[in-house]
Amino acid sequence: MIDVTPRGCGLRLTKPLRRGQYLTLTVYSDDGTASVICDLVRVQWANAERAGVAFLSMSRENELRLPRLCGDRGIFVFEG
Repeated sequence: MIDVTPRGCGLRLTKPLRRGQYLTLTVYSDDGTASVICDLVRVQWANAERAGVAFLSMSRENELRLPRLCGDRGIFVFEG
């Protein structure tokens, strides 16, 4: 993860994404004991190594947990 804001985040990629793509984003803690689900994100921009996504739908509970989890350098899984 490059950065996180209340409206979205920047990501370093291991597989390509394309602008306009909609995904479900699940963020796992390093030890796998906690996760946050972003029900719907939209890829705002992407290149071979990075992408920026906007959070479109997320529960209030996950919205509050995301910054804490990202402080632990979570692991991201995309489903789309």
